[in-house]
Amino acid sequence: MKAKPITVMGIFVVDLAFRTKTLPVWGETVMGAGFRLGPGGKGSNQSVAAARLGAKVYFISKVGEDNFGDMAQKTYDAEGIDTRFLIRTQGGSTGAARGSSCRSQAARTPLSSFPERPTR
Repeated sequence: MKAKPITVMGIFVVDLAFRTKTLPVWGETVMGAGFRLGPGGKGSNQSVAAARLGAKVYFISKVGEDNFGDMAQKTYDAEGIDTRFLIRTQGGSTGAARGSSCRSQAARTPLSSFPERPTR
């Protein structure tokens, strides 16, 4: 049976995960026991999952012309995801998200796909 095409529009972020015994309070620094860096983003993760299940996946997104953008492209190439609609923004940076394995907590940086807009 031929794979059905699926198009996903979403974001790619690089997840930065730190392993700590406790979460720091405001202004506190705690020693970590581990660190991991890897591909993430809800739309990106859905694209990878669908491709692994055998679908022909097209992913629509925008990433920066930076190392994290390179990670996105390598991830999609390895998974067989069609990236003809993955736009690389020169001068923009790819998003990143920080999390802790101690409990659910995350912080994110602005994405090249969603630039800040001036307020009036």
